Amino acid sequence: MNLWVEENYVDVSEGCRIGDTELYETFTPDEGELFRAFRKLPGRCISKVYVDEKAIGWVFQSRVSYCDSIDTYFREVWVTLHDGQAKQAVKYRAHELVSESGCEGSPNSALGSYVNCLPPAPKTS
Repeated sequence: MNLWVEENYVDVSEGCRIGDTELYETFTPDEGELFRAFRKLPGRCISKVYVDEKAIGWVFQSRVSYCDSIDTYFREVWVTLHDGQAKQAVKYRAHELVSESGCEGSPNSALGSYVNCLPPAPKTS
């Protein structure tokens, strides 16, 4: 059975999470072969991804250009490995923020991940 992967993209320069992939099936059941395939992409492996002190993936970092300017930023791709698809669909019940406090663009150390720093959608009346 092939391994499954999810990728989370982070703009390290701004401290913001910028996107994710859906969980998808890879071409191999071998994590070493999968690591070598990811290592061929631009960037270098700078760390492993840990959950409860267990390594579950890798963090790759590279300098890339913004799509709308010549400026560059450090992008991390957090690659997490899975043994298969989720057995049950998950439905989230997101809470809407009522305060006007904004994202400061810094890592959320309590969660060990980055917060989303995308601007809010315009309010409609």
